[in-house]
Amino acid sequence: GLTKWQGEYYARTLPACKAVVRTSWLFGSGAPQNFVNRIANRLEHEKTISVLDDQTDAPTSVEDLAQVLEPLADRMIQETKKRPASKFHETFHVCNRNHATRYEMALFTRDFLQRPARVTKTDPEKIDGRLALRPAYAVMSTKKIERFLGIKMRPWQESLKAYLESEFSACVSS
Repeated sequence: GLTKWQGEYYARTLPACKAVVRTSWLFGSGAPQNFVNRIANRLEHEKTISVLDDQTDAPTSVEDLAQVLEPLADRMIQETKKRPASKFHETFHVCNRNHATRYEMALFTRDFLQRPARVTKTDPEKIDGRLALRPAYAVMSTKKIERFLGIKMRPWQESLKAYLESEFSACVSS
C-alpha cells in the first residue's frame, strides 16, 4: 500500500491534468498467473483446494477496466479544454460491481467450469510468510466514475463468466 500511496502522491504533484484510477483483484487475459487462472488450474488437477475467505473486495475484469480508461481520458481532455486554467485532478475507483471473497470466486469458478473438486476455506493463521496486512473489507464505490462517464460497471459475476467462457470454454463439460 505504501508504494501505491507514494505513486498517487507523486502524480498529484505533477502540473498536467491527471486521474488516479484505483482498482482491485484483477483477472483477465494477459496475466497468466492471475487468481482465476491459478484456481482453474488447481480445480483441474486437485481433488480439494483451500482458499482464503478473510478478505472481501470487488473482483475486476481487465477488459472492463480497459473499457473505462479510454472514455475517461477523452472526458479528461474535454474538461481541460472547457476550463484550461483549472487543472483536472480526480481519483476514481474502477472495479466490477458487487463484492466477494477469494473463496466465493473459487466456488463460482468451480461451478462454472463444472469441476468436481471440493473448495474449502483456508485458515489465514496457518499461512507462513503472509507479510502484507490487508483490510478485511476493501470494497470501493464506483459511483463517481459511473456518474462521471454515464456508465454502469458490470457485476463481477457477469465479467468472470465472460472471461471463463472465453478462456476455458473447451474445458467445460457438456
